[in-house]
Amino acid sequence: TLVVGDSLLGGIEEKKLSNKKRGVVKVRVFPGSTIEDMDDYIKPLLRKRPTNVILLIGTNNCHDDSSREILDKLLALKYQINRELPNCNIIISKLIDRCDDAMARFKVKNVNKHLESLELDLIDNDNITIDHLDPKGLHMEEIGIGKLAVNFIKKIKKLNSRNSICKENWQKNISNSVCDTHSRQNSNDELLRHNEVALSESEFNSSQSDKKLSPCVRNITPSPCIDHELVND
Repeated sequence: TLVVGDSLLGGIEEKKLSNKKRGVVKVRVFPGSTIEDMDDYIKPLLRKRPTNVILLIGTNNCHDDSSREILDKLLALKYQINRELPNCNIIISKLIDRCDDAMARFKVKNVNKHLESLELDLIDNDNITIDHLDPKGLHMEEIGIGKLAVNFIKKIKKLNSRNSICKENWQKNISNSVCDTHSRQNSNDELLRHNEVALSESEFNSSQSDKKLSPCVRNITPSPCIDHELVND
């Protein structure tokens, strides 16, 4: 799993996100980055072909872009990753509340509202409020970072469970396909053996018929006695 985003990811320790059950989780932070910046930053990371990608990006777009523009750029980034990795799970982490700028806060809430209306795989960060922010009102204090880490862990657990189910179903389909192939082969073999038996019986019956007919064929030749009687007449 790859987690990428802006400075709001600062303080998230990938070692605490990773374990045997959740697998390896990599966290990459790009402070001050916008969604457009992430278009470039994420390209080399995708070469590792992660199974899951979690995006926490967009709050730095709130100064210059409208809510609609931020949403469109987020979706474009998601589709870009999907083009590179069609089988990758792309999860958008909802923007975290902020109170340093009234207009920026309004845009954050508006973007999150629109994200919820779409059929997307999201991480809900509504449990992080302005009470969990530092005095400047943008970045989180330790308690807020802890809540964000828990949100990530819950989502990663669900993703791994879903991936395991998909893998099991795939293996079952492969197994069933092999069984069907064997079954069809066995049926063909049985049909072939049946035809061979039927052919042998037919040849046997034909041979017996020839044996029965052969004396009759020999008796067709007129006997000398019959010829003599005809001459006398």
